[in-house]
Amino acid sequence: VIADCPYSDLERLVTYQLKKYYHLPPVPLLYVGEFWCRLLSGMTFENASPLPVMEKVAPPLLLIHGEDDDYVPAPMSRELFDAKITGFRELYMVPAAGHAQAFTSNPEEYERQVSEFLAECGI
Repeated sequence: VIADCPYSDLERLVTYQLKKYYHLPPVPLLYVGEFWCRLLSGMTFENASPLPVMEKVAPPLLLIHGEDDDYVPAPMSRELFDAKITGFRELYMVPAAGHAQAFTSNPEEYERQVSEFLAECGI
């Protein structure tokens, strides 16, 4: 698994984005959003949050995140990395890269990190 800019907890991410981008409190919008999510997909925000199940994730995992990401906070990748206790894992934090900018900020290093990860996995 290679995940670029992943979030660890959907409820915390939505709360963060409501405050940062819209200057809105999470209540009641968070609950309305989760209601619609559950109604349309049958899933709750908790169901869509990877952090609670990371200890069970066995496949190799490479997490990539720009350190200056202000859309999905970079510490969320660190949380996922720390929570994965089974199997091989790597964390590549990209200095001075914003959201989804890890590749464009340094394509050679990005490709090197991905290639080394895949080689370590036997791919």
